[in-house]
Amino acid sequence: MNWQRVLGITNGFLLLTGFQLHSFEAKTQRFHISLWGLANFTALTLFYVICFNQHFSRSPLLKIFHDVSPFFWQLIRVHLLLGLKIYIYRIFTMAVVGRACNGISGVCTRVFAHKFKLEEAFAYILVFSTFAISLCFAVYIAYEMQFELPPWDNIFVSFGLFIPHFALAGALKLYTLNCWLLREELRQLKVGLQDMLMEQLTTDVHSVENGIEMSTSVSATNACVKIPANNMQKELAQYLKRFEQLAAEVELVSAALSKDMLLLFLMNSICLLAGVYALVYFQTSWHLLFSPPWNRIFYASNIAIYVLIFWDYTCLCTSIWLLNKVKIQILDVVQVAIKSKARFEKAARALLKDIRSALAIELRLTLFKLVEVNACSLIMVHVIVGIIISLVVVYQYLSDQIISIHAQLDTADSDD
Repeated sequence: MNWQRVLGITNGFLLLTGFQLHSFEAKTQRFHISLWGLANFTALTLFYVICFNQHFSRSPLLKIFHDVSPFFWQLIRVHLLLGLKIYIYRIFTMAVVGRACNGISGVCTRVFAHKFKLEEAFAYILVFSTFAISLCFAVYIAYEMQFELPPWDNIFVSFGLFIPHFALAGALKLYTLNCWLLREELRQLKVGLQDMLMEQLTTDVHSVENGIEMSTSVSATNACVKIPANNMQKELAQYLKRFEQLAAEVELVSAALSKDMLLLFLMNSICLLAGVYALVYFQTSWHLLFSPPWNRIFYASNIAIYVLIFWDYTCLCTSIWLLNKVKIQILDVVQVAIKSKARFEKAARALLKDIRSALAIELRLTLFKLVEVNACSLIMVHVIVGIIISLVVVYQYLSDQIISIHAQLDTADSDD
């Protein structure tokens, strides 16, 4: 996999969305602040200021939201102000993102292949698939609108809400790409480590429990190719050093992107709350205000919220699952070697145990060094958020119904 090409293309995409100021240089294999990045971010910021200002002018769209549902209008205002704070916060944390990107490039040290392979294609799917899905929804909505531009007021209001959101989503894509590149590096290390250990084993070792079979019946031609004890210790020490370096890079990237990931989760939660609330009220009453094409546009926009958020985290969980799968395979190989009857020196066994510790304890994906990032934790958190959203929507709906009933009773009393 040509990891330089993957990082370069991904970097160009994240520059356009405003997540990065740093450009990737293939010669130095590092990220540096570039004039192109500064110019793009300045232009994006000016456009964002114009869109943000539209929310405080006489916007017909926002007036409709305020008249129809003050609660929905307040959600829009909360999302807008949170986006502004995040945009300002990210200006001061661009350097941290640059260090995180250099940490990701530090994961990849092997000579890359120029040939396009399946692993590289999968990396692009992880990064760009959400954007491609959003384009599909955009094309469908444009079709329903007969490919006519909506009023400029609607465009500015929408971009004012989602420019910070799009930029912040780059943190999730960068984290996902880091997991995939780390998985590829571990896969290469696993091949070398397994081959080296197999040369040292002289009996057939079968591990049914871990699903690994290491057959090491040495033929007459390679029976004398055993690695001397000193060389074995040196190679194991090099593998241990590399695993520790990877663990340090992972910790650097996780520390740099933890706040961005948390803020993105907060913005996603607000979008989910707004989407569920709008769906409930649209099905009960708001659909009467719109024509059939606009009803379909609403449903497409509403579904897009859930699909895009779900797909982003699905890509993250997929890359983490594949990474953990390779890590478990390496741990199983090391465990088989430790438990084998091969005559490893005491120092070599100690190095193997250190490698096992580095993989199992140090090389972990966490946020704020507290929560491990995996499918179970993400599902549990989103279930909690779903319950909270359901309670808020039910409470708001019942409150509006009670207010409506009181208004009808007051009207009946006044008529009498």
